[in-house]
Amino acid sequence: QRFQRIIHQDKGPASADLKGDPLSFAYYHMGRWAWGSPGWSIPEMPADTSKSAPKPDPKDPLKEERNTLRWIRQNRPDAVIQWTEITHPDFPGRKVEVGGFRPFVLMNPPDSLLDSVLIRQARFVEELAHMLPSVAIREVKVERVGAQVFRVTAQVANSGYLPTVSQLGVRVRWPQRVRLELKTSGQQIAGGRAIQLLDPIPGNGGSREFTWLVVGTADSKLTLTASSPVAGTATQSITLR
Repeated sequence: QRFQRIIHQDKGPASADLKGDPLSFAYYHMGRWAWGSPGWSIPEMPADTSKSAPKPDPKDPLKEERNTLRWIRQNRPDAVIQWTEITHPDFPGRKVEVGGFRPFVLMNPPDSLLDSVLIRQARFVEELAHMLPSVAIREVKVERVGAQVFRVTAQVANSGYLPTVSQLGVRVRWPQRVRLELKTSGQQIAGGRAIQLLDPIPGNGGSREFTWLVVGTADSKLTLTASSPVAGTATQSITLR
């Protein structure tokens, strides 16, 4: 829906058979978020409703080619080469013709459309980048529970739209999970783990809460860091008070 809203394209070409292509490998084997677009395709032309037009056949195997030909004749008439009979040395005495669409005309937009196509594609890629997972540390609390004992509580949140690891990524165990580390400076951790790897954190503000018991002097400082190769790094300095 976001792609269609930005690109202004309701229908595109059929996808190629996804077997062994880089995007499928990145997603299914490496568990990475993967996206691809042909960038541009010949738009669908309105049907010919004139009385002389033949009735369209829904099973016409040349439907896409006919649509392409109508668009090219209206927008790039020089991109179609009329079928012309030639003499070919490999086929002596036989009728041989050459013609059709010029090379690459089906994949590349006309020069006049390049700027607008690139601007829309770049705008979508930018929005897609903002949808990626992004870790953050929130709701940090310190409670004194003894003479030199403090309870530290914090939330590790995901401010992005996508989760920190896809479900497929969990299965293939390739993507690295968010690494959470509470680094001490002279204190001791009496409860909770100093370093732990987190299960996927949902997007749209999803979070997980963690608690530690720390033995140390008042006003001493700890450092809490959440890091991920795909979701960034967040660091928070915590004072025991």
